[in-house]
Amino acid sequence: CVDRFAMVPLPEKDLAGYLDAVRALAIEEKADLFIPVTSPAASEYEAQVAPVLPAGCVSWSLDLETVRDLDDKTAFCSSAERLGLPAPRSHRVASDEEAHAFN
Repeated sequence: CVDRFAMVPLPEKDLAGYLDAVRALAIEEKADLFIPVTSPAASEYEAQVAPVLPAGCVSWSLDLETVRDLDDKTAFCSSAERLGLPAPRSHRVASDEEAHAFN
Protein backbone atom coordinates (compact mmCIF):
# COMPACT_ATOMS: atom_id res chain seq x y z
CA CYS A 1 0.00 0.00 0.00
CA VAL A 2 1.42 3.39 -0.96
CA ASP A 3 0.47 6.04 1.55
CA ARG A 4 3.31 8.51 1.29
CA PHE A 5 5.34 10.43 -1.25
CA ALA A 6 8.90 11.42 -0.37
CA MET A 7 11.49 13.50 -2.20
CA VAL A 8 15.10 12.30 -2.44
CA PRO A 9 18.16 13.93 -4.03
CA LEU A 10 18.54 13.46 -7.78
CA PRO A 11 20.92 10.52 -8.15
CA GLU A 12 22.60 11.95 -11.26
CA LYS A 13 23.58 15.02 -9.20
CA ASP A 14 24.16 13.41 -5.79
CA LEU A 15 24.34 9.62 -5.90
CA ALA A 16 25.58 9.28 -2.32
CA GLY A 17 22.79 11.57 -1.08
CA TYR A 18 20.22 9.59 -3.06
CA LEU A 19 21.42 6.26 -1.67
CA ASP A 20 21.54 7.66 1.89
CA ALA A 21 18.01 9.04 1.54
CA VAL A 22 16.59 5.78 0.18
CA ARG A 23 18.24 3.86 3.02
CA ALA A 24 16.89 6.31 5.60
CA LEU A 25 13.38 6.01 4.16
CA ALA A 26 13.59 2.21 4.19
CA ILE A 27 14.59 2.29 7.84
CA GLU A 28 11.99 4.90 8.78
CA GLU A 29 9.18 3.08 7.00
CA LYS A 30 10.38 -0.36 8.14
CA ALA A 31 10.28 -1.39 4.49
CA ASP A 32 10.86 -4.97 3.47
CA LEU A 33 10.82 -4.40 -0.30
CA PHE A 34 12.22 -1.78 -2.68
CA ILE A 35 10.36 -1.74 -6.01
CA PRO A 36 11.93 0.47 -8.70
CA VAL A 37 9.26 2.50 -10.49
CA THR A 38 11.14 5.24 -12.32
CA SER A 39 11.96 5.58 -15.99
CA PRO A 40 14.71 3.53 -17.63
CA ALA A 41 16.94 6.61 -17.37
CA ALA A 42 17.22 5.96 -13.63
CA SER A 43 17.61 2.18 -13.76
CA GLU A 44 21.38 2.29 -13.15
CA TYR A 45 20.87 4.34 -9.99
CA GLU A 46 18.15 2.05 -8.70
CA ALA A 47 20.39 -0.95 -9.33
CA GLN A 48 22.80 0.51 -6.78
CA VAL A 49 20.21 0.64 -3.97
CA ALA A 50 20.31 -3.03 -2.89
CA PRO A 51 23.67 -2.87 -1.07
CA VAL A 52 22.60 0.10 1.08
CA LEU A 53 19.20 -1.24 2.13
CA PRO A 54 18.85 -2.28 5.77
CA ALA A 55 18.75 -5.95 6.73
CA GLY A 56 15.42 -7.52 5.86
CA CYS A 57 14.73 -5.15 2.97
CA VAL A 58 15.32 -6.47 -0.53
CA SER A 59 15.37 -4.78 -3.91
CA TRP A 60 13.50 -5.98 -6.98
CA SER A 61 15.99 -4.18 -9.17
CA LEU A 62 18.44 -6.17 -11.22
CA ASP A 63 22.12 -5.89 -10.36
CA LEU A 64 24.07 -3.00 -11.90
CA GLU A 65 25.99 -5.13 -14.42
CA THR A 66 22.79 -6.71 -15.76
CA VAL A 67 21.05 -3.33 -15.98
CA ARG A 68 23.97 -1.93 -17.94
CA ASP A 69 23.96 -4.93 -20.30
CA LEU A 70 20.22 -4.57 -20.90
CA ASP A 71 20.52 -0.82 -21.51
CA ASP A 72 23.44 -1.28 -23.94
CA LYS A 73 21.96 -2.21 -27.32
CA THR A 74 25.10 -3.97 -28.52
CA ALA A 75 25.51 -6.01 -25.33
CA PHE A 76 21.79 -6.81 -25.30
CA CYS A 77 21.86 -8.13 -28.87
CA SER A 78 24.97 -10.20 -28.12
CA SER A 79 23.28 -11.70 -25.04
CA ALA A 80 20.19 -12.56 -27.08
CA GLU A 81 22.33 -14.26 -29.73
CA ARG A 82 24.20 -16.27 -27.07
CA LEU A 83 20.82 -17.51 -25.84
CA GLY A 84 19.88 -18.58 -29.35
CA LEU A 85 17.30 -15.82 -29.74
CA PRO A 86 16.90 -13.81 -32.91
CA ALA A 87 18.46 -10.37 -32.62
CA PRO A 88 19.30 -7.59 -35.06
CA ARG A 89 22.93 -7.14 -36.04
CA SER A 90 24.42 -4.47 -33.85
CA HIS A 91 27.72 -2.64 -34.13
CA ARG A 92 29.28 -0.31 -31.62
CA VAL A 93 30.47 2.88 -33.26
CA ALA A 94 32.55 5.23 -31.12
CA SER A 95 33.60 7.91 -33.59
CA ASP A 96 32.66 9.66 -36.82
CA GLU A 97 35.47 7.79 -38.55
CA GLU A 98 34.09 4.43 -37.47
CA ALA A 99 30.62 5.41 -38.64
CA HIS A 100 31.94 6.42 -42.05
CA ALA A 101 34.01 3.24 -42.31
CA PHE A 102 30.99 1.12 -41.40
CA ASN A 103 28.72 2.76 -43.95
